[in-house]
Amino acid sequence: MNKHLRILPLVLLAPIALCGCSIFDFFSSGAKSATEGASINSGDGFYTISNVTPYSYRDLARSEGIEAVPSVGTYKLLVLPIELTGYPFKSQTLTDLNTCLNGSGSADTGYWESLSSFYSKSSFGKLSLSYTVAPKYSSGLTPQQLKSKNTSTAAAATTMLREAVANYKSSTGDNCTQFDNDHDGRIDGVIMVYSCPNAQHSAVIGNIDSDLDVFWAYTYWDYQSHTSAYWDKTSPKGNVYFWMSYDFLYEAVSSPKVDPHTLIHESGHMLGLDDYYANSNDNTYKNFNPAGGWDMMDENILDHDVFSKMALGWTTPYVVSGNCTLEINPSETKGNCILVAPSSWNQTAFDEYLLMELYTPTDLNYLDSHTAYSSREKHYTTYGVKLYHIDARVVRYSSITKTWAFYSGTSLDSDNYGYEVGPSNCYKDSSKCNNNYSLIRLISADNIQTFEDGQLADESCLFETGDTFSMSKYSKYFPNGSKLDNGKNLGYSFTFNEVSEDHARITFTVA
Repeated sequence: MNKHLRILPLVLLAPIALCGCSIFDFFSSGAKSATEGASINSGDGFYTISNVTPYSYRDLARSEGIEAVPSVGTYKLLVLPIELTGYPFKSQTLTDLNTCLNGSGSADTGYWESLSSFYSKSSFGKLSLSYTVAPKYSSGLTPQQLKSKNTSTAAAATTMLREAVANYKSSTGDNCTQFDNDHDGRIDGVIMVYSCPNAQHSAVIGNIDSDLDVFWAYTYWDYQSHTSAYWDKTSPKGNVYFWMSYDFLYEAVSSPKVDPHTLIHESGHMLGLDDYYANSNDNTYKNFNPAGGWDMMDENILDHDVFSKMALGWTTPYVVSGNCTLEINPSETKGNCILVAPSSWNQTAFDEYLLMELYTPTDLNYLDSHTAYSSREKHYTTYGVKLYHIDARVVRYSSITKTWAFYSGTSLDSDNYGYEVGPSNCYKDSSKCNNNYSLIRLISADNIQTFEDGQLADESCLFETGDTFSMSKYSKYFPNGSKLDNGKNLGYSFTFNEVSEDHARITFTVA
């Protein structure tokens, strides 16, 4: 199973061991807003909120001295083709790369979306990305030399980042300020595509890289020189990047068709999103797939889930606050979602709550629900409500006490603290909180599948007409039984009155 790599950042306020895996506005409390496409049926026990991201994933990254691509707005990113000795790029490969990045959709790619068109659709037009493909950089190194001259996976790609950015500047005369939207001296994001096959696809590279570390796909940062004096506002330098083989462009197709799945997944990491699958060194969790597998940040298929979209600032929820009945439309086209939480909810995406969306095998979900991608199975081929337990509580590192603790505030003091989301699906062995807590956990409607033994979700996980939910009924999905991870009672039960392919009507009752 091809999963891609995101290596965890280090908190730069204190030394922490490197962990890796094989595959990572304005705040208005209770403000009213319109959620497009949904209708309210009865009751006044709800409200809408105009913003649940008073700080962003990018703000969290920056508190730790690293960068993330902004998730709202219009940005240009730099793409560096890295040519390794013995593996020259074909001219068609470079043409295909540009198509996969900047194409208008399936009409150009011959398969699915391009990277740019996917994020335009997934963000409901809130994120517009374009990619400048640099002339290829001839590294002068064979794959063996690249690996052997560096002491770690991170060092190999980071060294190449510095050299290739410098070469781009000298060969083109472009000082890269166009790629630094906020003028902080750091390029907003860099993609490096190397010219040899990934280690899984080549016996030669596999012999060099049997651990799938250097010659794979992963996201990382140049944090080795992270002091403010290193960054240059007049000639910005690379920071956040992802590194992948050209052959991921052809994972499911052959040239001139191109496949953006890996590009999309790794771009999710550059936006700040975590991996949602199991990859712990702790045997207790190594087979635990909390999200059930079917998500762009899990099996790198389908659209992004509604939590990711909410945390990236692309949608806002209906918030249940009492007895009510709410109706939502499919999330991939309207962004509709419903959030259920105790009154202690801090009104941000970065807290603990239940979240639900109406899934349909359409639009950005269509391809992977109708055609099996790579070694994956086809995703849900029918509609239904996906219900998640989200624990995205932020932890804060104190340079004084040298400890982590949960933080519920709505602003970040990044001059004195480092912040990150504490619970994790993937990196439990390096989690800053109880390892039993997961960032995003799918609750299966059948109340049978727990995904603790490597199972993947199926249609029985979707909530349908007539299903009901209460914490006591589904306690197996919560480490604290009938209470949330934070020790609070949810305070609600609900009934799925009607679930169809174009709407779901759900009644919420104060428990």
